[in-house]
Amino acid sequence: MAIPVCVFAALGYDLPMRAYPGDGVRLKDSGQLALAEELRSHAHHSLRVLFEEPTGEGKQAADVVLAGKSSATHIELESGLSDFEGQLRRGRLKRDALQRRIDRPVAFVLALRDTDRNRAAVAAHLGVVRAALPASQREVLDAVEQGHPLTRDGLLWLRPSRHPPSR
Repeated sequence: MAIPVCVFAALGYDLPMRAYPGDGVRLKDSGQLALAEELRSHAHHSLRVLFEEPTGEGKQAADVVLAGKSSATHIELESGLSDFEGQLRRGRLKRDALQRRIDRPVAFVLALRDTDRNRAAVAAHLGVVRAALPASQREVLDAVEQGHPLTRDGLLWLRPSRHPPSR
């Protein structure tokens, strides 16, 4: 028997709710799939490219993990920058859980679709974004393309195409 939410409210209770993605690949959004494909196409052959990699906590999964021999890079793919603080916090929590599970260093990268709107949102708060994600576009791309460890968190602009992302 389902109890209406208003019954809880009338009794003075809050009814917290959480939604979890179903099992299987979550990259259903064609925009996110295009970003994932662009990233995969630039990954060095020495990196294992893992999609929707479980973090080890609940049903959380990292969008993409580039796993090297001694470290990994966790990449969250975002079509839009809607809540930087929330997106950063969720990404870092997933990264920390993944790091505990695989027991090696993991860098976090927020990968954004390269649009005028996203660029304007980042530019409006560039100091905070750079402090939170200090690795440059070049540093992140070099790590991805050359297969060497990324040692700090970063921001990556991705534009789905047949050409490498701009540096």
